Amino acid sequence: MKNTLAYLFSLLLLLSLTGNAQNTQTFTNQGFVFQYYTIPTSGYYLINAKGGQGGSCNGLPGGKGSNMSSYTFFNAGTQLRISVAGAGEAVSNIDYVAGGGGSSSVVIANGGNSYTPVLIAGGGGGAGSGYGGVDGQISTNGTSSSGQTPNSGGTSGGGGTTHYNSDGAGGAGYYTDGGTNGNVLAYGGQAYLSGNYGGGGHPGGDGGWGGGGEGGDYIDQSNTKSGIRKYYGGGGGGGGYSG
Repeated sequence: MKNTLAYLFSLLLLLSLTGNAQNTQTFTNQGFVFQYYTIPTSGYYLINAKGGQGGSCNGLPGGKGSNMSSYTFFNAGTQLRISVAGAGEAVSNIDYVAGGGGSSSVVIANGGNSYTPVLIAGGGGGAGSGYGGVDGQISTNGTSSSGQTPNSGGTSGGGGTTHYNSDGAGGAGYYTDGGTNGNVLAYGGQAYLSGNYGGGGHPGGDGGWGGGGEGGDYIDQSNTKSGIRKYYGGGGGGGGYSG
């Protein structure tokens, strides 16, 4: 028997193969909710997952979500808790920047508030001031964002940080929230264990469901002596295992 769980673009596709019989169940993004699936038969399941894309900013594309795969044995009756990523909010107003994409995750629900991660695919970063978003990573450590004052990626399941002079908030990890930018009040995404919501509440683009960080405002710093104008506006970080 071969069983397949596959996440493709904005869907989570559940495919169970028994001989020549094929049963398919599809999980789409339903907003800010978790979905559940109970394993019908013991066996190995192939899971393919894709994170949400970061929001675009004034025509610049957000980063793509990562693609992750796992081949895992499950006992019959195991309950999976599934989160299908939301995309980061796009922005077309020159004063603001886009939100980061959320993560897609499949975990085992052990009862109560106890979960065992099976597979988490990180989201892409939101586009910022003059820079496209960084693609989601397939390692446990996220990369830094693009921009003049880049934000750090998360490490080992922790959320990403945010730079004081950069606008984008950090994407969440599995264990800890993404960093909030106190300079312009862009909120970091919530960790999986603390809610899984993307950052939001200000004019910048909201982070996607799955812990995407919120985008903030542009900052225009003009130098009257040199005549040089610098624009700061980092997009929100993508949510994921590492942020």
